[in-house]
Amino acid sequence: MDYGFVHVTDVPHDDPNDTKKLLERIAFIRETHYGGFYDFKPDLAMADTAYTNLALAPHTDTTYFTEPAGLQAFHLLSHESEDGDAAAEGGKTILVDGHKAAKIMQAEDPRGFRVLMQTRLPWHASGNEGITIGPARRYPVLQHADGGAPRIRWNNDDRGVVPFHKDIAVEDWYKAAAKFNSIINSEQSQYIFQMVPGKVLSEFTHPDAAVASNILTVAQSLTTGVSSTAEPPSRVSGGFVEDIVSAPDMACGAGCI
Repeated sequence: MDYGFVHVTDVPHDDPNDTKKLLERIAFIRETHYGGFYDFKPDLAMADTAYTNLALAPHTDTTYFTEPAGLQAFHLLSHESEDGDAAAEGGKTILVDGHKAAKIMQAEDPRGFRVLMQTRLPWHASGNEGITIGPARRYPVLQHADGGAPRIRWNNDDRGVVPFHKDIAVEDWYKAAAKFNSIINSEQSQYIFQMVPGKVLSEFTHPDAAVASNILTVAQSLTTGVSSTAEPPSRVSGGFVEDIVSAPDMACGAGCI
């Protein structure tokens, strides 16, 4: 995987199980509080922004796991307007090369880069009855990986309170975070495209991946987002594949590996 993500075309989309079979050819699907493989609509069946048609900013998923999912898969099963018109609007997807963004951050703001490496934050998943999940310990936004690019945890919806640090003021963290946020939201950092039924997006998010450096170099650095709202009844399927796939960010079939 040279660029950190791939498209698999000509995937049947009438039955979500066809997407599930595709993921199982890659690896086993990780069981999470969302289940294993799942498909959904923006109906708030779970208290999660993925179950809405809200626009999402670039982010990483499963920041609240000690070992975040390594691969995410998304399949837009249907995308129609409420009156049944096939030409629905919205639902575009954003991909950002987080490793490149981290390199830009290090070059333009070395102190801010160190702040994001040194400040360990609480991450959590909550809001659904009986579900409160957090990693075994706190992790920084940029987590050092031996001999490779840092693992990135970037998701304001999952982040807890910025803690006090004897050497780093809270204001310093927010200043560094604002700089990193401006980098990943710059036009030159984003690849934006429209998902369509039958075309599965799989993005590699493992921090230790040997990924060639080019247009989009991605490991856990890859962040995803939805650039505009998707009109219901969009439907998505997917799942997390162990060390290969993670949960979807929009109404689609998805899975984590």
